[in-house]
Amino acid sequence: MPEAATLYFERGGSLPFGTDADLSGEYSPLDRNLLWEAWLIELKISLENAAHAASAARVTTVLEGDSAASLPPCAVVCDRGILDSRAYLSSDAEWEQLLGLAGWDEAELLSRYKGVVCLAVAPEEYYNLGNEARHESFEVAQQRHGATWAAWRNAAERCDARAARQHADDFAAEFDLSGTSRASSSNGGGRHRAPSPVLVANPQDNFGAATAYSSEEGLDEMTSPFEAKSAALRSCVESTLLEHSLSEAASNSRGSIFGSGRRHLSSSSSSSSSGHWSMPIDFIVAQAHAVATSPHLGSHSGSSISSSVYARSVALLRGVQSARRGDPEQRKVLAAAQQRDASQSLFRLEF
Repeated sequence: MPEAATLYFERGGSLPFGTDADLSGEYSPLDRNLLWEAWLIELKISLENAAHAASAARVTTVLEGDSAASLPPCAVVCDRGILDSRAYLSSDAEWEQLLGLAGWDEAELLSRYKGVVCLAVAPEEYYNLGNEARHESFEVAQQRHGATWAAWRNAAERCDARAARQHADDFAAEFDLSGTSRASSSNGGGRHRAPSPVLVANPQDNFGAATAYSSEEGLDEMTSPFEAKSAALRSCVESTLLEHSLSEAASNSRGSIFGSGRRHLSSSSSSSSSGHWSMPIDFIVAQAHAVATSPHLGSHSGSSISSSVYARSVALLRGVQSARRGDPEQRKVLAAAQQRDASQSLFRLEF
């Protein structure tokens, strides 16, 4: 699956950084940046969901035929993930503020992934700025890599600690003081297992065995750091597929790579078609671009709050999440918004 930021630029989107201050005076540059980043996360989610739907459709098609036994495991490999956005923020407080814009839960977002592999920045002689979406210098890219690794690792630790507390609470709730079994007070929601992130270092780097994925076997035979890291990534994906295949064989069922297994995709509702619902790419790009470039995020003088770019954008973002959870009314609202915006040129939307 392609990188969301690159796709955003290819569709004509602009960055919010350096945009003039909101002329309405209602919102800060940080407000603008966080809302833009939230729409970028929505783009990642919709891309991932579309890829998952294609994978699931492939499985269903084969299962309906005569060659189900020959179906190989399927993996969706994403260039970048949701938690990468945390690396571009300065604090956990900003991250919590961003999640709150859409009503996202960090554990649920993280548990979408079966595995996370962080590739070290390419050596300086291989680093290039050929990608329009890549604007960092080599030195800044190295710093960003460290922040990205920390974002995934810290989130996984928080989610695992939360899951452990939930498990302990559920166990305690099974019995009253007399030792009599009773129904658990938890409905199981919020029990999300986090994938353990893996760091793939450059062959010449010495990060130690605790952070370097795969053994040194075969690396000397590689002709470039790119080949070495590609081999490590492929090994990680193959290991995940093998784990999934063994799990599926044990349960005597078949499904996609995001199906049953030690670490599942999300809550039961996320396994449904509504949970994998996607928004059109151009619609998401248009919303993010408007947030990034609008001189008036707040309401114009003398107008109502309903004309606010910021307020409408947040309402749309939250509406997407409600629609994804199966709210039919929100789907109608979003369909109307898409139809209205489609009548405008892509980046001349009426708010």
